[in-house]
Amino acid sequence: MKRSWVYYCISILLVSIVLACQLPTIVVPETVEPEIGGTSFPIASMTPIAPVPSSELTLVGYGYTVKDVGDGWNEGLVYLALENKTDQLAGFNETLLPSAVLETQEGQDYEVVLGYMDYMSIFEGNYQVEAVPLIPPGFRVNATFRRENLHSIPGKTPLYATFRFAYSTHPTTLSFPGTKHRVDLSAAQTNAIGYVGSESSSFQPITALYGQILVDDPTEAKVVVEKCIIREGTFSGYVSPALLLSIENRDKFQENRITVAVPPGVGITPDGSVGPITQFNDFIIGPGQTEEVGFRFIYINFGLHSNYANNYYIELWPTGYIVFFDDSPRGYTVYTLNDCIYTR
Repeated sequence: MKRSWVYYCISILLVSIVLACQLPTIVVPETVEPEIGGTSFPIASMTPIAPVPSSELTLVGYGYTVKDVGDGWNEGLVYLALENKTDQLAGFNETLLPSAVLETQEGQDYEVVLGYMDYMSIFEGNYQVEAVPLIPPGFRVNATFRRENLHSIPGKTPLYATFRFAYSTHPTTLSFPGTKHRVDLSAAQTNAIGYVGSESSSFQPITALYGQILVDDPTEAKVVVEKCIIREGTFSGYVSPALLLSIENRDKFQENRITVAVPPGVGITPDGSVGPITQFNDFIIGPGQTEEVGFRFIYINFGLHSNYANNYYIELWPTGYIVFFDDSPRGYTVYTLNDCIYTR
């Protein structure tokens, strides 16, 4: 009985070895991202670029106002944003602002309250400043702020700081203990947001992309950029620019799922909202057909107050910007959206 069991085990082992030799080796193919056809839409990489630690946005103030509240006190309010003061693409890593202090020329410090306004509500407390994607030099954006230990708040309105100080004192700086951030109040008088730089000669109109070929495969498809449109989303709360594409399915016998890709990048509105670009989109086109379709490449959610926000951003987006990261000497190209047309 013992010998039979040994023979059985040896037989199983031999059969396994034979099968292993006969079976083909399974090779898992590498995942290849779709490529952009043609040569007129240059890209450096189809992978979003991560913020460079040495190139970080600067926390700045704007819209600084002071009012007399009586009894020897003034009250100040200043909005906070993030600005790229470097000469290259820069981003911002998530940072906690647990508290803030008002510094004065006289050496007297005062307490600062951080908060944000969401239409009819006012929230105050500690804030987690969420990460911001890479943006070009000269841009100032509202970061997305999250109240500590609470849900994420979309960046519809900027974070602000309020403080009281005596008539006899002169505020100079907001400091944030435990961080390197300091806001110079003397430079916060302006209301400027969005692009605040002085050099925009390199910006291209979105019309520079019209006629560009994104896909050109003799047996599959041809995709050409026709124009830029501003369109409301299927879900309320979304208004976004889109590239209107002409897509030809060159397969005369079967429908085709055509993947269209654009370079990584960001969209920036003039009031400082920012969001990453959607790089890929699929379209199903019937056999031998040519269709016009909209490629929405940027989404910003404006929450529950969609009617007000939609109308506002329908007018605002055409004065915004799209930034594509590419293989140009700067590593990016900024496109203005003045020629984008609203359509339903």
